[in-house]
Amino acid sequence: NVLPILGFTDAQIDEANLAKYRVFIQLQLAPFNMSVSQQKALQKFIEDGHGWIGIHAAGLTGKQFLAPGTPYWQWFEDLMGDIVYSPHPAIQTGSVVLEDRRHPVTRNLPASFEIRDEWYEFDKSPRPHVRVLARADESTYKPNKPMGDHPMIWTNEKYRRALYIGIGHDPTICSDPHFAVLM
Repeated sequence: NVLPILGFTDAQIDEANLAKYRVFIQLQLAPFNMSVSQQKALQKFIEDGHGWIGIHAAGLTGKQFLAPGTPYWQWFEDLMGDIVYSPHPAIQTGSVVLEDRRHPVTRNLPASFEIRDEWYEFDKSPRPHVRVLARADESTYKPNKPMGDHPMIWTNEKYRRALYIGIGHDPTICSDPHFAVLM
């Protein structure tokens, strides 16, 4: 069972409800838009070995989004590979290059593909803390702040079934066959 959350209430993201599911898809839901009780329930869900797929805005880490006095969910930043989101460039077409085609998520994708999207950037590469499956080829679009090593799809193997997909902003991406393979 998969629990995709687009619109939600506190009652939907709690331990009792999450216990009914095996995978939580965090689709465009930024971690700071969740209440502390939702964050705790999701953290327990992931730590207990259930699946988590974060797509695009799910990766918005950093204290810059929080109102003064709001607690920061440091655990989530660690889940994301100890990175903090940095402003992204305008939507544009660029290339995703596969680095690991043995993983079930990427094994049916070509070695590289073009996609039109917002290319999320971070303060540094998460590579030391995650298993990178694919990266952005920054030479194929104009980055806001070039990262050099720019992972876009990765797993955090500290949590058995955690996957982040950095692309996914532009709604037209849903009709892209390469993005469909990821889902």
